Amino acid sequence: MVKAVFSTAHTLLLFIHDSNMADNDTFVTRKDRPYIMGLSIIAVILFHLVNFTNAYRGTSISIFLNGYLGVDAFFVLSTFGLCFSFEKNDILTFYKHRIKRLFPLYVIFLLAVYFIFHPGPSLLHIIIYQCSGLSVIRSLYTDVEWYTPSIICVYLLFPLLYYGGRALQHRSIWWQLLAVNLIAVLGHAIAPYVSFGYNFVGRFPIIVSGVILYFLYKNKRNQDALIYTTALLLETIALDLSFFLSILVLLLLFIFKYIKPRPLYKYISYIGKYSFELYLAQTISTYYYMQVSPIQNNYLMVLSAILLTIPIFFIFIAIYKYSSRLFK
Repeated sequence: MVKAVFSTAHTLLLFIHDSNMADNDTFVTRKDRPYIMGLSIIAVILFHLVNFTNAYRGTSISIFLNGYLGVDAFFVLSTFGLCFSFEKNDILTFYKHRIKRLFPLYVIFLLAVYFIFHPGPSLLHIIIYQCSGLSVIRSLYTDVEWYTPSIICVYLLFPLLYYGGRALQHRSIWWQLLAVNLIAVLGHAIAPYVSFGYNFVGRFPIIVSGVILYFLYKNKRNQDALIYTTALLLETIALDLSFFLSILVLLLLFIFKYIKPRPLYKYISYIGKYSFELYLAQTISTYYYMQVSPIQNNYLMVLSAILLTIPIFFIFIAIYKYSSRLFK
């Protein structure tokens, strides 16, 4: 293991030394972001469908069991992008944009889940706790879905994340690595008290890294950004391999802009633009095939869930566009 760590370190440090990154390079370009988010949401959906239907058992589609890494990409891209919005707008406008993007469609989604599937808590309980982010607390969990309340918590905590990242922007990357490790320890400590604890708080280092990388690039510390990510990767190799793939996602995002060609760029970028709508649509279809559908064949169940997701996806896009015009 020690030999592998030093070998990996040597290779990555040579890459850092030889890379000719221009000062105006950025972590992920605005043009590439929808495409990456499209790839990420497709990976997440395949992971959900395969995992929740148990179709991976002894089959050739077990590769999709790593689709959860799409969530890691979403979190880091979200916090990286939120920094731009937070600097561009005053705080009221910042939250107004977040509310308009998220809540009208999400409330309709919660209404649909409640009236179709009748989850345990009351409708008011579900709406209040999911939309406030309180459902991430284990004792208040509503058994709907964890990702959107987690994103809401990120929004609520974002001013703290932003100003913390700004305070560290001119310091050595070792201070930033120390901060991320302390946050990881905090996340580990509070995970037992959080619903799907490691799904959210276990990703605290990923979430915070989006902010740290933003400030490193803003200050044209491009190589420091790569060293920071490489150091995190080596740390996971040495200490905790369970997070290796999650940190590897960060490193892969650095080289994405150099990867050509990009198949189905237009269509996957469209999916990425409306990734939240697609996520909610597949949640409903997955709920249906987990709880209601009489289909027993795993492959047929996955195919049917995908086919059901498509019309719900376009309905949710139409709802989002209408609500955007309504709440201008």
